[in-house]
Amino acid sequence: MPVKDPEAPLDLDTPDEDASRSLLLGILHRTAGEYALSRTFLEEVVSRKAEIVEDTWLVPTAVFELATLDLREVETELGQKHGDDGQPHPDAKKQWEATINVALGRLDDVSSLVVNTDLSNRLESRVTMLRDEIGYKKAALGL
Repeated sequence: MPVKDPEAPLDLDTPDEDASRSLLLGILHRTAGEYALSRTFLEEVVSRKAEIVEDTWLVPTAVFELATLDLREVETELGQKHGDDGQPHPDAKKQWEATINVALGRLDDVSSLVVNTDLSNRLESRVTMLRDEIGYKKAALGL
């Protein structure tokens, strides 16, 4: 098999393929801690919703990944900021509450976007697990 020239343009032919690439890059950059770049790629997938024809799972998956990104970003930013009493700092608590509300809204969006596909059950179970984790975090923060 010949080696492809790295300078050659990508041979992605459809919006679905472009969106798949952006989804994977968004997840990759989030995992690497490059949150701004991750958000750019994931939001690109969501913005292409009208163009995506076959891979209808891409947009709800990107929205789920954005919810995960929101939570990971605030967790990294705030770390374990606690007051002298061992409780989370009030400002950190407010930021967590705002981020959790955004993430829960995104998870609601995922549920409304999911179409009956092979991956829909898997995505719904991931949404349920993330909702459970958010519930535990809210309890730990006293929200």
